[in-house]
Amino acid sequence: MKRRSFCFSSLWATTLLIVGAPSQASLWADAPMGTGYAAWELCTRVMQGNDDLARVRERYTAPKVSPLSKVWSVDVSMGHRVEVNTWLPLDVFKRVAVFRPGLGCTLVPPGIDEAAVLRQPLQGVVANGQALPSRAPWPLGEGVAEPTRLTPAQQALVQRWSDTLFDEAPAQARQNTVAVLVAKDGHLVHERYAPGYNQDQPQLGWSLTKTLTAMWAGSMVGEGRFKLDDPAPVGQWVGTDKARITWRHLLNMAPGLFWDEGHKGFSSTSEMLFSMADQGDYAAVQAVVAAPGSAFNYSTGTTAIVSKALRTVLGGDAQASYDHLQKHLFQPLGMRHAVLQADASGTPIGGAGGVLRPRDWFRLGELVRNDGRWNGQALVSDSFVRFMKTPSPANPGYGGFMRLHDPKELPKGTATDVVYFAGLMGQYLVIIPSQQLMVLRMGVSFDQEDTKRRVFEMATALAASLPSETPKP
Repeated sequence: MKRRSFCFSSLWATTLLIVGAPSQASLWADAPMGTGYAAWELCTRVMQGNDDLARVRERYTAPKVSPLSKVWSVDVSMGHRVEVNTWLPLDVFKRVAVFRPGLGCTLVPPGIDEAAVLRQPLQGVVANGQALPSRAPWPLGEGVAEPTRLTPAQQALVQRWSDTLFDEAPAQARQNTVAVLVAKDGHLVHERYAPGYNQDQPQLGWSLTKTLTAMWAGSMVGEGRFKLDDPAPVGQWVGTDKARITWRHLLNMAPGLFWDEGHKGFSSTSEMLFSMADQGDYAAVQAVVAAPGSAFNYSTGTTAIVSKALRTVLGGDAQASYDHLQKHLFQPLGMRHAVLQADASGTPIGGAGGVLRPRDWFRLGELVRNDGRWNGQALVSDSFVRFMKTPSPANPGYGGFMRLHDPKELPKGTATDVVYFAGLMGQYLVIIPSQQLMVLRMGVSFDQEDTKRRVFEMATALAASLPSETPKP
């Protein structure tokens, strides 16, 4: 397989430091995070998402990890692995992501044998669901969008607002919008992709995955495997104060554990995602800083604990996690080529690892909009979906791994019944139940506040201008 390498010399890197580039101390601290992020993103977007390597490297990854992109080396073995390193001494800065068909990309941290990860007896599913009727309308089929369900004036309105999400003015905003979808009354009425993209390319959802993980947990609650107020089955917590932490506390992001969610340089999240083989174990040993349920702290680590606990409920076998997710969510929803990527221990990365086609992310939104029912089947109980959409006692703007209306966070005029998935780099899946409206935006934004404003202004304008076919509840 053809191997590509891109690098800068040590001499050039040293010159950058001498003339005033970021300090060596800063590079030293941030290097493992930057190389880990780069290896994982390049592998995920190129090998699982079928994106163009040069585009991903130069337009998406390099700006995110700058200034490390000035001194990195990137080796790509297409269909197999990505290795990212820097001129800095010690191999500890090197990060490798390996690709496995049907499983996506896994980062191999220092001290972990790459061959051992590849030998894990995990079987992915390349095509998750049965082939959907190609001409049947979304969501039960793969037919084209149906803009004619709207009047010509309404179509023009949707198109104008869609234009705002693809607009790159001002230039420094760098929206990099890849996909915009709109659904009304359960019908896909608008679907648009950036040049070079199409509906069959899976997209990294980052923290959109947290809501996916909530629905996975909800499917197990519906099976009677556990209750929300049961203590979470975490081995390290037995016999300690942490044994009081319940599933509800975790799903409300209020377990009372320390966590630094920062995404710039070193943080709890970056260390866990890019340097830890067993992410759930890393998050579970964090210090107690508040009583369970009393303090909200948005934490990708909390989602890692949930993913590991779900694996425990299923007997501790990594394959059982994948089989259950496929059987109870991906296959019934008719998803194609959907994966929830794993850490090096084989546990799904429930806080950031989902890679689904935009149409399939949108199907998850439709499942929420329909209170967990799909084509007459209850995939997630309506009571659990109500929990997801109910404000947490610790934060009225957050439910069960689901964001809710918060006037401090959303533009003025946003519908008060709004619920939404949100992810790094401007991933937004907005649901306004009273108007039977959904809007999805995916891409790689470098101005996420501006992206959020554009998405929610679009959703608010469409909610006001597109009357529902069904009465409001």
